[in-house]
Amino acid sequence: MTLNEYIEGLIEFRNNNPTLAEATAIYSADDEGNRHQAIYYTPSAAFAERGFSYSPDTVIHGTTSADIADDYGIPLDEVDIDEWCQVVIVN
Repeated sequence: MTLNEYIEGLIEFRNNNPTLAEATAIYSADDEGNRHQAIYYTPSAAFAERGFSYSPDTVIHGTTSADIADDYGIPLDEVDIDEWCQVVIVN
């Protein structure tokens, strides 16, 4: 799902359920919805390694290839940006 699709879904949900506009937002912490937690943070930009699941080992917070280089402790010219995709973290 893209960020635009997510936002459109939120807008449609709010428009169809206006009484929930000020409700506390929570998220499901697993695929089956067995655990829930409150949303505390605003969205942030990150990079994720292509072909991997979105685990802490494969997601780097930031918006530039320099952020990847800093996180991995490698020279900037060794970062192959094609191995990464930009993602948005929603919590």
